[in-house]
Amino acid sequence: PYPHQLELSNVDAVVSSSRIFQSKIEQLIGLPKKQSKFISISVPCSNFQKPKMPGFEYHLGLLGFNRRLKGLHRALDVWEKLAAADARYKLFIKGSSPKETGWVWRDPTENQYFTEQFTRIEQSPFRDRVIFEPFGDDVATWLSKIGYVLSVSDFESFHSAVAEGMASGSLPLIRNWEGAELIYPQEWIFHQPEEMAEAVLSYNANPISSSQKRREVQQYCKERFDTERIFRQFAGLIFEYKRG
Repeated sequence: PYPHQLELSNVDAVVSSSRIFQSKIEQLIGLPKKQSKFISISVPCSNFQKPKMPGFEYHLGLLGFNRRLKGLHRALDVWEKLAAADARYKLFIKGSSPKETGWVWRDPTENQYFTEQFTRIEQSPFRDRVIFEPFGDDVATWLSKIGYVLSVSDFESFHSAVAEGMASGSLPLIRNWEGAELIYPQEWIFHQPEEMAEAVLSYNANPISSSQKRREVQQYCKERFDTERIFRQFAGLIFEYKRG
């Protein structure tokens, strides 16, 4: 209910970090265009630029999974296709378990979904290649072993894990959730898990092209999301209204 309680005459600007949600909030509360501003989330790019660990190109990473909408089943679809092709492919899943989030685990629909996914992993002949790791503030270090970062959610506003992965030199594999194409290059947006797996196989078959793409995504992230750039945008917005 809170957006509807805004007294817009007292508000200089409403800042959205997602183009798709900027449009939604304008419609939701009748926000005039002149008060609607867009500034991306920020990523401290240099913090993520750590040397990659040996074998990283065979490692998929899923950061955050404790809701059904995060799409764990799609990540498993990608991993299974790759694991069947090459024993070196692994899926690293980092974040709090739904079992640790009481309201999620008590929800019958969520509980059934995750029970099915955990059973699926246990029954897989490749089950030792799925590694669960706890939530923590060590994401930059974790990404140093990840070659491909997955974004397979039902929907996202931005999904900072993708940008952080790009900053580290991990290639993104993004499901075509609404608005993804307004934030990230179309090249990294896919309709089906099978397409993601095929892309991984293709890039790993050509290490020179893969290395070039990793440099490109790092540059893309720095030019659009780097903290210093975003700070300047916020500072400019504040001083604009201060002068006014």
